[in-house]
Amino acid sequence: MDQHNPNLQTLEQIRELTAQFEERAEAVDVGGPGNALLEKNVRALAATGFYGARIPVEYGGLGLDSETNAECQELIASACGVTAFTQQQLHSGGHYVGQSANVDVKRDLLPKFSRGEVLCGIAFSHLRRPGPPLVRVERIADGVLVNGEAPWVTGWRFLDSFSLGAVAPDGRIVYVYVSIPDHAKTLSVSEPIRVSTMDAGDTVRVFLRNVVIPEKYVLFEREPDFQTRADFNNIAGPVHLPLGCARGCARHLRLTGQQRKRPLFVEAADHFEAEVDLVRDLARSWSGDRAAEPEYKERALAARAGAIRLAMRASEACIAANSGAAHLLTNPAQRRHREASFYATVAQTPDIQATFIEAVTYGK
Repeated sequence: MDQHNPNLQTLEQIRELTAQFEERAEAVDVGGPGNALLEKNVRALAATGFYGARIPVEYGGLGLDSETNAECQELIASACGVTAFTQQQLHSGGHYVGQSANVDVKRDLLPKFSRGEVLCGIAFSHLRRPGPPLVRVERIADGVLVNGEAPWVTGWRFLDSFSLGAVAPDGRIVYVYVSIPDHAKTLSVSEPIRVSTMDAGDTVRVFLRNVVIPEKYVLFEREPDFQTRADFNNIAGPVHLPLGCARGCARHLRLTGQQRKRPLFVEAADHFEAEVDLVRDLARSWSGDRAAEPEYKERALAARAGAIRLAMRASEACIAANSGAAHLLTNPAQRRHREASFYATVAQTPDIQATFIEAVTYGK
């Protein structure tokens, strides 16, 4: 291994960690909000500097190329879904800070994110919801005032801060950085939201009451359709989590087939692994760089829906291979089946929803 290549070094570190993550994945998954094992995983990734994967080297990050970053995400998802989803939020928060025009803020915060000293989450899924804005922002002297409810913030107990999207009176979207300790009196949270999958992820509703954000932490402003355009340019982007799930399912099928001397299971594993490679190649071929091409939307949606369907099909094969034991909450097939269903809703837009439903209904 090239000791001076951060891409190869990081891949090797993530491979070593994911082997550990998979060993305790069932315990993490059923441990519920606040379990120490998930925190152990999150902190282990922080110790490698992995939360600086997308942060430029000049700001203390790893500056990984996009393919290496995606491979790392797949590896983590192949081992433990709730770890994969929770840690993903800690990359995105820093990514938004990285788009700030304030160089001093970036010089201050981004190295801390990269070293895992400050964990920054995200709160902007509410921007995809129709109807009146759930989080509103207005200009005041020397900053902005934020009010509303962010209904889905993951990893709360780990977070020191989060990047938040809010809607101004003219419809523009304003992104701000919120330091949690600095706003203890104006932030409150619900109890962890109990869900059938990713329950350990400490997802909460965050209530903001007259939260004053200083001007230096107003990261950037965008047009009202910014989130819609961003989602369009990233249709195939979130495939690494379902593809990782499918990889994990194939690994489970192979091991089960070898242990039980069932060649069919091993053959199924071979098939799913080959299909993961095909879908990954399709997704990479239709990245947002090709968003202006006439075929982009159809091809990118096909890659995204194909990744989700693949994860579900592979997890269904694991369920069948485990017979009745698959219904135990501590069974890996049961966990992966629930993880696969979760990926059908991650960063969901009406187009993605429709394409997936049509695919499973009509076999497209």
